[in-house]
Amino acid sequence: MRVLVVDDDPLQLRATARALARLDAWSVTAVNEAPTALEALRGDAWDALVTDLDMPGYTGEDLLRAARRDHPETARILITGTQDGDAVRRIAPLAHRVLPKPCRARDIRRAIERVTDLHARLADPDVRRLLSGVGALPVHPRVYLDLVRCIEDPSCDADEVARIVRRDPGLALKTLQIVNSGFFSFRRAITSLPHAIALLGIETVRGIVLAAELRDAFTRSLPDARIMNDVQTHALRVATLAEKLLERREDRQHLFATAVVHDVGALVLWSQVPERQEAVAARAQAERRPIHRVEREVYGACHADIGGFLMGLWGLPDLMVQAVARHHRPAVDEDFDGDLGLREAVALADLLIREQTRPEEGDPFAEIPGDWRAKVGLDARLGPWRALARDTVRRCRDVQVPSAPAA
Repeated sequence: MRVLVVDDDPLQLRATARALARLDAWSVTAVNEAPTALEALRGDAWDALVTDLDMPGYTGEDLLRAARRDHPETARILITGTQDGDAVRRIAPLAHRVLPKPCRARDIRRAIERVTDLHARLADPDVRRLLSGVGALPVHPRVYLDLVRCIEDPSCDADEVARIVRRDPGLALKTLQIVNSGFFSFRRAITSLPHAIALLGIETVRGIVLAAELRDAFTRSLPDARIMNDVQTHALRVATLAEKLLERREDRQHLFATAVVHDVGALVLWSQVPERQEAVAARAQAERRPIHRVEREVYGACHADIGGFLMGLWGLPDLMVQAVARHHRPAVDEDFDGDLGLREAVALADLLIREQTRPEEGDPFAEIPGDWRAKVGLDARLGPWRALARDTVRRCRDVQVPSAPAA
């Protein structure tokens, strides 16, 4: 692992570089001037760049831009002690992870390893470069992350959440649209945003916010608006069913947000390589196979891998990343105790909804490993689960996503 560490504070630079080198026996190069670091970035490829933000002359922002442009596969870690929230929010999309000063070498190591591990999941270098270097890729959904920080505050209430959501009028409208949709059975129209949030629950609102930010990020770049409608309709059906399947209570806080974005990788492929993805979809339909299996043959990775990769870059919880990345390749974890957790609920809900809505793909359960079937009790419980899936599809109508306004 080759790591470039940049900081104009010589004491901080020496301490960070020594700690990283000692901790993992990595090859660490320490540079105390941004121009020298820029020259290093123009030459050799680096596995990771760790940079301070505020430096004289060139800044950490310049380094992050250069790394993303010249070596998009390099893990970009920003360390900053600034209290300027606006500056951090502006620069954060250039970095894979943002860490506050002071931070321990172990925290830096975990951040680097998380990004490089996610890179390693994708076999095709072209796909890795595509995901790491495309400027339009939505890294760090800002309103969502602000909302997460608010929810972690014990004093957070529906009014405070509403204040955050109102920053984006389209987001506020989408929240009211969903609370009044067929997904929820409220007897009268809900027109107050705080009331809608109180009825839905903050965790459900968190999922709506994340899904809406993805809608805004991808709608303009998709070749056909129906792709977004199909992805979000399927996602909300999966979220609705997964809530009924989940048995591990401690996973509930992440359930809705994870389920509604579990196919975000499909949006990435449709928006960034539309011609290739259209050919993949046509081949899957002609061969009557699930699209994710054809994607693996063409790209070396499927949309689930790509979605997990993207969510990991956003710094979302590992449990959410794993649930998204593995929903087409469920595996039994050592900590599985028989109760359906987030990973199992999302994977099962996706299988059951696809069985009801995409018969052309064949039997989705045919590809499920035998040990996973036995652990979750699939064969004994499949009948009742199918009934829940049929009811979910019947109740949940298509989601019509408004067209993005002209630029």
